[in-house]
This record gives sequence, structure tokens and C-alpha cells, in this order.
Amino acid sequence: MLASAFSLISPNLPIGGFSYSQALESAVELGLIGDSDTFKKYLEHNLKHTIKNFELPLLKRLFESTTLEDYKRLTNKAVAMRTTLELRNEEQAKGQALVRLMISLNLNLKEDYLEVAKSSYLSAFALFSKAKSLPLDVVLESYAFSYIESQAIAAIKLVPIGQTQAWAIIDELSCVIPKIIEKSKEVTDDHIGSGLVNLSILSVLHESQYSRIFRS
Repeated sequence: MLASAFSLISPNLPIGGFSYSQALESAVELGLIGDSDTFKKYLEHNLKHTIKNFELPLLKRLFESTTLEDYKRLTNKAVAMRTTLELRNEEQAKGQALVRLMISLNLNLKEDYLEVAKSSYLSAFALFSKAKSLPLDVVLESYAFSYIESQAIAAIKLVPIGQTQAWAIIDELSCVIPKIIEKSKEVTDDHIGSGLVNLSILSVLHESQYSRIFRS
């Protein structure tokens, strides 16, 4: 079971996750992040807002959905809440890549569900997790950890910070994941959303950044 979770969040998972910074590159370019302390504050802020109020509540509902209609509705919501072109393209590209992987693994998933999952990484993540019979808390924890790790890997290249510093941040922020998960379960349907306008602005600015190494 844990091996399935590890494989889903591995940086080597062939979905191209290493090519996205989710607006971190813009934050560094603008001087908002310049060392390990400012990066940690930025990452913790996103965890306590975007991840807690958007990704985790929606991932929980996708995982627990029991009908194709509900699954499709939640998937559309996941895509709609990616507020910029780059973030939406990332959501769709990673979803398509994960669906291709699931098909290659012969997980015996229904084609209509796979078709829907192509639109959203969150949706595909939930579908893969259900196919592997992972418990909900493991699914949520895996997603949150994956976000922390991918941002830390990007920060090594962008800030830059050392690998030891990056690992210390991963280790420290991983400890807050259980609390974030519990808080995310309290988010009602009407309150799902990131609410981080500045993150959207950073993502828009990244679209026209003069020089960049990440796709988002």
C-alpha cells in the first residue's frame, strides 16, 4: 500500500512534474523570495491556504465520489479553479500524463472515468489512488507532501538554496501536513477555493517573464 503511495508521489513519476514551478519562478524573479527563510514562509503560506482550502478538499470529494456525473462535476471545478492559463495547462498536461500511465499499467479502470481524468491532475490523482485502494488520509498526505517536495526541488534551482536546506524545509513542513489535512476536512463546498490573488498574479507575470526555465 505504502509502495503505491510512494510511486504516485515520486519525482520520477513520468508526468513531467519537474518542469513546473507553480509561479515560484516569478516570486524569485521579483525578489519576493531570496533565501531559505523567505522560501519556507512562502511555501507554508501556500500550504495553509491554497492546499488546505482548494486542493485537499476537492481531492477528498473526487476520491469519495460514487457516480460519473459527480466525478465529472468535481473535475470541471478543479480545472475552473486554476485561475491562470499556465496553471490550467499544467493541471491538464499532468492529468493526461497520469492517465497514460494508468492505461499502461492495466489498472482495469473504466474508459469514461479515464477520459474525464485527462482534464485534471487532481482528478487523475484521485482515480489512481482509488485503483490502488489507498486510504483517504494517505492520499491527502501524499498529495500535500508531493507539493512540498516539488516546490523544494524547484527552489534549489531558482532561489537557489542548498540540498541540505531544502531537505530541512521539507522535513519541517511535512510535520504540519496532518494538521492541514484535518483543517481541510472542515472546508465546506461553498468555501472551496484558493483565495490567493497574489499567486494568480505571479502566475500571470510568469507567462511573459523574459527568461525562465519552468513551464509554470
